[in-house]
Amino acid sequence: METLADLVPSELQIFYKLLMKTTSYLVLETLNDLKGSEFMKFKWFLQLTQFQRRLPQIPWSEMQFANRTDLVMMILTEMVNVMVEELGAKAVEETRKIFKHMNRADLLEVLPETCCGTGQDLLHILFSV
Repeated sequence: METLADLVPSELQIFYKLLMKTTSYLVLETLNDLKGSEFMKFKWFLQLTQFQRRLPQIPWSEMQFANRTDLVMMILTEMVNVMVEELGAKAVEETRKIFKHMNRADLLEVLPETCCGTGQDLLHILFSV
């Protein structure tokens, strides 16, 4: 069966890079607003969320000492393995859920509810120009 990636590989690669940069920036900017203890709490909630929602697990041994940039890349890399098309939206959505658990409404205001839509949405926009 032919996939979307088989049909437009170079366009998907461009989309993937754009989505990774946009999502990484959004999540990283909000994580930078967390104090050290809040960042550790975020990691704990992230671990719990991954388990409860049966998302790809980032081992605690890797997550525990990760800085903010490394953690964002771990989150995105794990999600890419499952859902490339919904990568940005899923990463932002899960980050927002954790901020809600942490009672950080200020960060919820900064981080949009959605990122860039699905890969299908962006490809439709790209090819309808």
